[in-house]
Formats: sequence, structure tokens, C-alpha cells
Amino acid sequence: GWAVPCVSTDNRAGARLAVEHLLARGHRRIAHLGGPTELASSADRHDGYDAALRAAGIEPDPAWYLPGPFRFESGYERMLRWIEAGFNCTALFAADDLIAVGALQACQDRGWAVPDRVAIVGFDDVLLARLVRPRLTTVLQPAYQAGMLAWRLLAERMADPAAHPADVVLEPRLVVRETT
Repeated sequence: GWAVPCVSTDNRAGARLAVEHLLARGHRRIAHLGGPTELASSADRHDGYDAALRAAGIEPDPAWYLPGPFRFESGYERMLRWIEAGFNCTALFAADDLIAVGALQACQDRGWAVPDRVAIVGFDDVLLARLVRPRLTTVLQPAYQAGMLAWRLLAERMADPAAHPADVVLEPRLVVRETT
């Protein structure tokens, strides 16, 4: 077997950045529209969300967490379900930008002002995050940097098959825009 290096983003740290940003803005009831439960990245983002709340002395309410697919429609439908059930959180951390934009659209369709009624933070910083209005606050995953680094590590591995390349975990960063 050939050991291949893995380049990834610290999903736990990214989720903590998102939730700490919301906490710093005074939010105490922060919901989480999670990703698919079978994905490690989703589990890590949920763990980071939980850890940030607990560090602030807040016990996460299971009713504040709803996992689902990384899809616009999924974010829209889940947020709508929450709104219709009497959503009492003031902020939302979405496990990716498509979910966040879906939730944003659901809020807008129900006349809920973002960020005044509910603040929203996504994850990934895809192009869509800059195109929606209000523009989405999100956690930047350095995808281009990750791709270039993975290519370089693979090239080094091919040049020296005996080498044992180390996995690399990139640090995410928060990009603050208008949804918070």
C-alpha cells in the first residue's frame, strides 16, 4: 500500500471560530444546521459548535441541532420547519454555505430580517457567500491552498516513493460579512 498524504481543514477550529464570533456579538441561543451525520467533517463541525457553547457556559439544547444534506433546499426546508415550530434562537451556525444560504432564503421568505432577527454564519466561503444579500459571514476553507499543497505533496511522493509524507491540517479563518 502506498501512503498518500492528506490535506484537510481543521473543521472543529472553524466551527469554534463561527460560534465564538456569534457569542462575541451577544448571542446565547445559537442553533446549528449540521451536515450529514455520516461525514467526519460534519461531526467535527458539530463538535466545535458544542465545544464553543460549553466553553461559554452554555449547555447545547438538542432542539437547536438539526443535521441534513449539504444542499440549499435542505437548509431552506429545515429552517422553515424551525420557524414554523416557533424558532427561539437568535443565531444560526450552518455546516456549509449552501445550507446557510437556504436558511437565509427561508428567513427572508418569512419576513425575518438577517442579521436583526437571526444572525447566520456558514462554512466554506464559496462564491455564493459573496453574491447573496446580505452577504454571508462564513468560515473560509483554504481550498486553493489545500489543492496546491496536495499536488506538491503528491509530486514529492512520486519523486521519492520511500518517503512518508505527513498529513497537513490547514487553519480556517472567519470572514465577517453582513449576516452577523
